[in-house]
Amino acid sequence: TLPADHIGSAMLILDPEDNRRGPFAITPAPPHPKATWRTDFLGQAGNPVTEARVCGSCHNLDNPALSWNPATQRYEKNTENQPAPSFAKGELFPIERTFDEWLASDYATTAGVYAPQFAGSKPDGIVRTCQDCHMPRTTGPAAAGDVDRDCRTNGCLPEHSFAGANTWAPQLLLDPRWRLAATQDAVHLNAGVLSARMMLQKAAT
Repeated sequence: TLPADHIGSAMLILDPEDNRRGPFAITPAPPHPKATWRTDFLGQAGNPVTEARVCGSCHNLDNPALSWNPATQRYEKNTENQPAPSFAKGELFPIERTFDEWLASDYATTAGVYAPQFAGSKPDGIVRTCQDCHMPRTTGPAAAGDVDRDCRTNGCLPEHSFAGANTWAPQLLLDPRWRLAATQDAVHLNAGVLSARMMLQKAAT
């Protein structure tokens, strides 16, 4: 059972069926063999794939090997090869809290933040969700003609670039001395470094 008071550490429910999930309403019909649904992902209403909460499932990260001990006021090692005693909020050692940091920021408000350098084709220049910055809106034709939005003119197509701020990890993957090196992907890894640098430059303006 997933905790009801928070998300993180890959708390995702995956559909065993091969249905396409996303914010566009497309009626299942030939020649499309798979249904496409506007989904209630993670128990949310509306278009959950476009909401920041879906990002929190991986961008709040805990280490289940260490749990908080209120008696000693420290994180202590759990029994090996056993589940952690509790997965409740604050019980496990925090590794990353990017989603919680966003949740406590001005971005996670109704007003959002005016940052047109990140907003892509959004006409108001306001960013609120993770997707607004890391999947900026563009204009163009949608993959299917019967979606319920005119993305050719209103800029509602999200880029799937997922640019972040890590310029170090891609360079590590380019090092042939490392056992997990991916030198065959040099073009894409270098492009990722450039995208991350652009994100950092925008954030500094």
